[in-house]
Amino acid sequence: MSHAEDIGRVVIATAGRDKGTPLVVVGTEGTEYLLLADGKRRKAQTPKRKKRRHIRATAYRIDPALFGDNAADAHLRKALRQLEENHDTDF
Repeated sequence: MSHAEDIGRVVIATAGRDKGTPLVVVGTEGTEYLLLADGKRRKAQTPKRKKRRHIRATAYRIDPALFGDNAADAHLRKALRQLEENHDTDF
């Protein structure tokens, strides 16, 4: 993934205590780290910093314009919930 197309991408954590959890890339930090949020445990204001090798990218994206407002966490929760309901398999 290039840095420009990272933001808004839905990813699955492959390591750590959040292994198997769908998260959304809300930012990047250098070339090695992504900032991830799910709106519940990981808020958009205080995202999880995770190495790229510890995530698996999916083909799904969420509009990055939703991350800037006060309701960003609600938007993230709703979008991830809709993806889980519409797709029976693990992303």
